[in-house]
Amino acid sequence: MQHLLFERIRNILIVNEVTWVEKRIMGGITFMVDDKMCFGTFKGGLLCRIDPQEKDKLLTKTGTEIIRQGGREMKGYVYLQPAAYESDQEL
Repeated sequence: MQHLLFERIRNILIVNEVTWVEKRIMGGITFMVDDKMCFGTFKGGLLCRIDPQEKDKLLTKTGTEIIRQGGREMKGYVYLQPAAYESDQEL
């Protein structure tokens, strides 16, 4: 299942002419853009880097939530459950 997700992400990056590097981090794959994490697998879903000003808008979407680490919000990131990216348009 994750293999299909990785292919979907790769295809979207190619179509948008984005240059990226894939790295294995903590048993998952992370897609690095401009030496910064853009997407990564996380607890069966995706950890996504976002514009912090878009956070409130993104959190209204089904399957999207704030990521907390050590009780603190990871600013600039959201967690997407698979329901949040069922279609390529949502992804």
